[in-house]
Amino acid sequence: KARGVEALLSILKRNPENVPALSMLGIAYLNDGQLDKARVCFEREVLLKPQMDTAHLNLGTVHKRKGNLDLAEKEYRAALALSPGFAEAAANLAEILLQRDRLPEARGVLEEALGRGSHSADLYFEKGLLEARESKWEAARYAFTKAVSLDPLRHQALANLGRIAYQQGRVD
Repeated sequence: KARGVEALLSILKRNPENVPALSMLGIAYLNDGQLDKARVCFEREVLLKPQMDTAHLNLGTVHKRKGNLDLAEKEYRAALALSPGFAEAAANLAEILLQRDRLPEARGVLEEALGRGSHSADLYFEKGLLEARESKWEAARYAFTKAVSLDPLRHQALANLGRIAYQQGRVD
């Protein structure tokens, strides 16, 4: 891992505008929890290639992990403006909106992404959380079941399915 970072830094020293190297370095820093270094990489990437949806997504993720939800929301919205069906950006934006009790906005973001044919465990998981918050148990159960079908190791979705069954008196 360290050698990879060193190689990327060497590439960027020779060519500071190498967007793929910036992206890979930012992801390496993000995965290592070095959020400030990741932020610098992704901000530079957005500056150089503002039309790259993944650059906005990654910068949004850094902001979200640092607790800067306003900035994260802005970047996720930028990613979705570039790629309206971008499942990962939609799921992350919906998560922030749900945290902020902006349920109608979250529903709009999720339905837009799903309506565009985007399917991911994260999208369905957030949809399940939304439906559960509104006590729409069957819709929540469907969404969590769909999340598990797309990612069988999505333990939070399985736990929520258990809660819904208990809520409905189906202890079996």
